[in-house]
Amino acid sequence: GDNRINIMMIPATTTSTINSGATSTVSLPDGSSVKFDGSFKNENGTAYTGSVKVALFNLKTSDTYFNETMPGSLLAGNSQGESRLLESYGMMHVQLTGDSGQNLQLADGHTAEITSPIDAAQLSTSPATIPLWSFNETEGIWREEGSATKVGNKYVGNVKHFSWWCPSITANPVFLNVSVKNSFNQPLGNLLVTLSGTSVQDYGS
Repeated sequence: GDNRINIMMIPATTTSTINSGATSTVSLPDGSSVKFDGSFKNENGTAYTGSVKVALFNLKTSDTYFNETMPGSLLAGNSQGESRLLESYGMMHVQLTGDSGQNLQLADGHTAEITSPIDAAQLSTSPATIPLWSFNETEGIWREEGSATKVGNKYVGNVKHFSWWCPSITANPVFLNVSVKNSFNQPLGNLLVTLSGTSVQDYGS
């Protein structure tokens, strides 16, 4: 009957303030960045004109709290409608806010270029081209949307909207049910079971 979940929230700190109608780039010291063409819309779909607060957050796969910070799990659905398990090469979150504090999105028919640094431990295994995945907050899983290209030690790709974005390769998911008991055959709760594979990432639940 009980379920324990650890959640870590990310800061909604404004990285930079830009203006609509002008090309601009917002970046972080770690090399992650977003290039905007200046076209934005309100939540109701109407065109937005004014200043835009950009909160950019990059989550490295080597982060100690990677699993707690990322949204949902690494379960995903590819463009063919098949279930997949992601091996992430980093995650990026972008929040756009207008003058009145309203949430904004990229205007229809427009894209932004995202640049995501590859963790040093993954650089040697990173493919030249990698699928891009966005987190669907309604479904609670990742959806395949486009791809990114490796440029030096970074992935560069174009996106049509913002939520969480993740360049990832995939594997077929395997579901394992584990029951942990003590020496008296009594079940134990609130334990983290971690599966370690050949990749740099561990999978736990």
